[in-house]
Amino acid sequence: TPWHHDQPYYPIEGRMVGSIWLPLDPVPKDICVEYISGSHKWDRWFAPQFFKSGNPDLQVQDPRFETAPDFEAQRNDHDLLSWELELGDCIFFHGLTVHGATGNPSPTGRRRAYATRWLGEDTRYAVRSGQTSPPLDGHGLQPGDIMECEMFPRVWPRT
Repeated sequence: TPWHHDQPYYPIEGRMVGSIWLPLDPVPKDICVEYISGSHKWDRWFAPQFFKSGNPDLQVQDPRFETAPDFEAQRNDHDLLSWELELGDCIFFHGLTVHGATGNPSPTGRRRAYATRWLGEDTRYAVRSGQTSPPLDGHGLQPGDIMECEMFPRVWPRT
């Protein structure tokens, strides 16, 4: 998994965007996803990239997008966080937190996970050129709309 952050891949504006990474297998720390501590506060948006090639997805454009630096070469310049995870553990992180993972060298071990995205009350639908990942067609939202519809249901009411 190349170094990236999640929010630029989605047509979402706002600061209340989070991801949950839930492992489906025990994950040793040395192959766990790594997170750059505090990177969600940088106010930088890195262009989405194709995971297999690492090349930027030039169809998804936004004036804020910049090419991500070579975070792997800068490992010693950042406070990297990772954990050994057991079944039942999860990691919750901000949509602009830069993260990545090395390949899994184990011929028998797996690193399967289930990832979900969670949106807060300040999030709004935004138009991005190109195709978002995953494609989010058919929701009926207009630019600036609150992210609440059948495709994006409210999970818990605000009291």
